[in-house]
Amino acid sequence: MIGQTIGSYKLTAKLGEGGMGAVFRGEHTVLGRGAAIKILLPDFSNNREVVQRFFNEAKATTAIKHPGIVEIYDFGHHTDGSAYIVMELLQGEPLSHRLHRDKKMGHEAAVDVITQVAAALGAAHATGIIHRDLKPDNIFLLPDPLLAHGIRAKLLDFGIAKLNQDLRGDLDPTRAGAVLGTPPYMAPEQCVGSTEVDHRADLYALGCLLFHCLCGRPPFTSVEFARIMIEHMQAPPPNPRELEPTIPEAVERVTLRLLAKEPKDRYQSCDELVLALRGRPATPVPIVDSPSAPVAAPADPTLKDPPAPGVTPVPAPGVTPVPTPAPVPTPALVPTPVPAAKPDARKRTALYGEPLPEILAKNPKQQPTPAPGRKKTARMGEALPGVGEQAPAEASPATVEPADSRKRTALMGQHHVAELEARMAQRHKTPAPASQPAPAPQSAPTPAPQSAPTPAPPSESKAEQGGPNMVVIGLVAVAVIAAVVVVVALLLE
Repeated sequence: MIGQTIGSYKLTAKLGEGGMGAVFRGEHTVLGRGAAIKILLPDFSNNREVVQRFFNEAKATTAIKHPGIVEIYDFGHHTDGSAYIVMELLQGEPLSHRLHRDKKMGHEAAVDVITQVAAALGAAHATGIIHRDLKPDNIFLLPDPLLAHGIRAKLLDFGIAKLNQDLRGDLDPTRAGAVLGTPPYMAPEQCVGSTEVDHRADLYALGCLLFHCLCGRPPFTSVEFARIMIEHMQAPPPNPRELEPTIPEAVERVTLRLLAKEPKDRYQSCDELVLALRGRPATPVPIVDSPSAPVAAPADPTLKDPPAPGVTPVPAPGVTPVPTPAPVPTPALVPTPVPAAKPDARKRTALYGEPLPEILAKNPKQQPTPAPGRKKTARMGEALPGVGEQAPAEASPATVEPADSRKRTALMGQHHVAELEARMAQRHKTPAPASQPAPAPQSAPTPAPQSAPTPAPPSESKAEQGGPNMVVIGLVAVAVIAAVVVVVALLLE
C-alpha cells in the first residue's frame, strides 16, 4: 500500500503490523505534515463490532483535550472498504519496549510517568470515558529535556473504551459477561465481566503498571490467563518492597491502595492519586448546609487573642470557629497646639491709629500715645494737636517719645517767644518808611476752647511791613502757641 493516498495523506512507509491491522507513516498532500495511519485488515473491516471499537478510539480521543492524549486528525473508510484512523506521529518508544529492555525503572522515574498518565486519564474520566485497557503498549514515551526525568508520557488506544451515551450514539453498549482488557492489568470487576465497571477500574490498572515499573513484573503472573484473573479476584498483591527494597514506603502504600480488591478502598479519582504521588494527600473539605452562611476556618492553636468585642463568628457545621483577634487601634494624630499670642494694646489698633473698643473697655484710664506719622515738632509756625484732641495709638513701643523730649519741645516754644519779643522791641525803635503802604489788618482767629485749629503763622517779611498791629497779632499768636505746647506737654507726661 506504499504510495497510495488515504484521505488527504499519502502512505510513505510501514511502521508496524499486528494481528488486526498495520500502521503506516503518511504525509499530508497539501500541508506536508507527517502522521501515523492505522488501517484495519480487510477481514476485520467487514466486522461491524470490530469497526465499532476501532472508531470508538477516534471518537474518544477527539473528545478529550489534554496534552497527555494522542491527537486524532481524521478517520473513516478507504475506497476499498478498509477502516482507518489518522493520528499524531510520535517520536519515541512504547513503555513496553522500555520495560523489556531495562526490566524496570527507578522509583522516581516510575512515579513521574504514572503521574503523567493519571493526569491524562483524569481528563478522559471528566468527559465520561473509561479506557479499560491500560497496559505498557498503550503508553508512549517521548523524550522531553524540559521535564525532570526527560520523559513525556502519552496515552494511546481507546479502542475498547467505554463511552458515554453522547459519544456512543446508536451503537450497542458492551454486552453483559464480555471480558475486555489485558489480563495482567485488569481489575477484579473486569475479570468477572461485570457491567458496573467505572473509572476506578482504570485506577486499579494504574496500580498494576506502577508495580511493573518498580518491580520489573506485574503483580500477578502466570502462563494461563485464567489463573491471573483468579488471582486478581482473590489473592492479595505482594509487597513491592519485598521485591525491590529501595522503593520508598510512601510509594509502596500508594501502590497497594491502588491494588485494593474493592473499588471503594482505592483512590476515588485520578486527581486524588496525583496528589498522593506528589506527596500531598487530599484533605476533605467540610460541606456547608447553607450556601449563604459564612464558613469559619479550622481552629489554629497558635491564635491566643480573644474575639473582637461585639463580633460573633458563625461556624460551619462540624468546624471549630477561630477566635477573631481584637483590632489594633491606630494612634490618632494629635495636632501640636500653637501658643496664643498675648494681645498688645499698642499693636491691636483700628484704622488711622484709633484704639480698639475692647482695649479701652479693659483699661479705661489708658491714654493713647501719638502715632509716629502724626507727631509734630514744635517748630516755628507749625501747629500741635489741640487740647483734648485724641492722638492715635502707636504701632510699636519703640516709637514712644520720652518725656524729657516733650519738655524740650515746650522750652523751645518759650525761647521763640522771647526771641520774637526782642526783635519786635528793636523794630519799634526803627520806624518803617512812609512811602511803603500799610497792608490791611488781618483778624486773628479765635482758638477753640479745647481743640484750637492751627492758623497759618505770618512770615518775618510780613511782620516787618505790618506795623504795630501786625506785631500785636504775632505776639498773641505766639503766646497761644506757647500755651498750647505747655498744656500738651503736661498732658503727655
